[in-house]
Amino acid sequence: MTNYEIITDGALNVNPSFVDPSDFRMIPMVVSMDDEEFLIGENTPSDVISAFYRDIRDSVATTSQISLSIYEAYFQKFLNEGRDVLYLSLSGGISATYTQALLAKKSLLNQYPGRSVACIDTKNCGPAGAFLVKRAVSNRARGLSLQENEQDLLNYLERVVFTGLITNLDHLRRSGRASGGMALLGSALNIKPILLMNDDGDLIVSDKARGTKQAAKRLVQTLQGSMDPDETTVLLSHGDDEKLALTVKETILEKTPATDVYVDVLTPVVSAHIGQGALGMSFIQKIAH
Repeated sequence: MTNYEIITDGALNVNPSFVDPSDFRMIPMVVSMDDEEFLIGENTPSDVISAFYRDIRDSVATTSQISLSIYEAYFQKFLNEGRDVLYLSLSGGISATYTQALLAKKSLLNQYPGRSVACIDTKNCGPAGAFLVKRAVSNRARGLSLQENEQDLLNYLERVVFTGLITNLDHLRRSGRASGGMALLGSALNIKPILLMNDDGDLIVSDKARGTKQAAKRLVQTLQGSMDPDETTVLLSHGDDEKLALTVKETILEKTPATDVYVDVLTPVVSAHIGQGALGMSFIQKIAH
């Protein structure tokens, strides 16, 4: 049976040029800043995204996990329409959102015996989500059942890489994610942290580079050493710095086996934590032997 809905959330970037928006649904997430709330999900207007990036330059933003009641209402809508649910969640390593989804699943399956709700912890965020959504959509189109799709995605997600760089250490200071002294020293030395989503779904600082140019070079080197030569798509999501993203895109196409590089704006749900000017990159890594 392929009569099921594919759903993700506002913490995962799904570039509409890469995945048709009509093939999946997105549960919105709330970003709060200066007594204002930004609802980030499918069809979020571009002026809302622009306002977020304008304001975060001098402010601190917070995010709210999706509540149990919202999950129940969202999933129930499709169950009532006769469709099962396949949900791809923001990493459980950085949010309790996935736990809330599992609680909603348990509650709804008691109410709808014989139906299916699958919740997958993607162990990822940002543009990495687009690879998983595209895989899920493709699997459904090929006739895979919800259970077959779920199993394939659990295997596939281990090969989806999210890495990136932070350019704005002052944002980390304002948000309390770095001490004032550390941010001041890092800014003085032009240090740019390089991020990596590890196997447990935790977003960690894996390295540091002197200057944005060197940090971007490290991202490209990661591609050169790890990208599957048969999976030549790269996804870039920028925190309101399109010039940086396009420069990195050009270098990727010149220096790596990549044949397609998609660029979009990083979801504010992620930028709320890593700041304006950050850059996220996702790709499919080689199969480990």
